[in-house]
Amino acid sequence: LWTSNPGRILNTAHVEFLDKLAAEVYKIIPLNDPIFASTAAKKLRVTDAVRTPGKQVELIWDKKKKKTDAQILSLYNGAWWVKKVLQCYPNDFATALATVEARVAKGSKRGGHLYGNGVDIGTLYNLHAEGAKKNAWDTISEADMKKTRFVKAVVQACRTLGASPVVEDYQEHIHITFPVPK
Repeated sequence: LWTSNPGRILNTAHVEFLDKLAAEVYKIIPLNDPIFASTAAKKLRVTDAVRTPGKQVELIWDKKKKKTDAQILSLYNGAWWVKKVLQCYPNDFATALATVEARVAKGSKRGGHLYGNGVDIGTLYNLHAEGAKKNAWDTISEADMKKTRFVKAVVQACRTLGASPVVEDYQEHIHITFPVPK
């Protein structure tokens, strides 16, 4: 039991993983807990899934509003293609897009949004419901996010399923790269 923001592209692998993730999370925090029950969604909320190369460039560039290049590169493990996308900012979208398209064409052992096995779980309302923030739109650091029951439950559920979670304060979410059955 989970929901998705409108317009998000989900494939069969997403649906199968999210069903398992939700079941694991609800073993730790039941749906009747205020962390879920007092939010509009009342369940896990997917904020992003499959991403086009163009959308990836836009998001990396948008992160520059609040993060340094070093912080962004760290998030992407210093990936060459992210470095190139950052170097293209703000005037060379075409080269940045071609860079991401070239990265996608090379393939990836790990995957992520660009490969159909990445998903973001929103934390905004759950952390507010948990009391970690006074208002839903208040900002919260990654360190403080990681101290919450909600984030701990999602991270634990991910690890149980062999997925790799990354807690991000940018657009406040948990990015998850999940394994795809072969």
